[in-house]
Amino acid sequence: MVLDILSNNMAGSLPPEIRKLKAATLIDLSMNQFLNGIRREIGGLRNLVHLSLRHNKLQGSIPDSVSNMVGKRAPQLADPLSTKKRETISYYELLQAMDDLSESNLIGSGSFGSVYKGILKSGTVIAVKVFNLQVDAAFKSFDTECEVLRSLRHRDLVKVITSCSNLDFKALILEYMPNGSLEKYLYLHNYFLDTN
Repeated sequence: MVLDILSNNMAGSLPPEIRKLKAATLIDLSMNQFLNGIRREIGGLRNLVHLSLRHNKLQGSIPDSVSNMVGKRAPQLADPLSTKKRETISYYELLQAMDDLSESNLIGSGSFGSVYKGILKSGTVIAVKVFNLQVDAAFKSFDTECEVLRSLRHRDLVKVITSCSNLDFKALILEYMPNGSLEKYLYLHNYFLDTN
């Protein structure tokens, strides 16, 4: 039901045998080196809900047969946040807000990137998770976080304001939480969580 071969450095044309994946609901072929066009046989996969071909070298038009797939006919549920105007923050405004990734604005870092504090021209304080694109898995992590976080709404989760992405830079712009990291409350003895 799921074929996930992203980031496998596969090359060549998409094989015609793809039509045999009749039960597939998700096919992710992203971040490979596939060439030529999208095969019209993909349109015969009527159970397919999610197809990702991004970051390949495919050319040409999308075949009409793709309209037969379930994900083209799935009803769109209204997102209550979609009626709000999404904030647009340019790459240059973001760099300026973080003082060009100044070390003094660094809040924390992890395996896929670092988080910086920033202040937008509007005065809004933000946290910016900048992905380290030298790490191959950071591309997948960015895409996964965007996909998951855009659909999550919970009072205990930091709100995602928007994202910023180009070939050399990928970042999530988050609501800034002023009380420091959870790590210090979990691992340092002189901090405690107030449950009130």
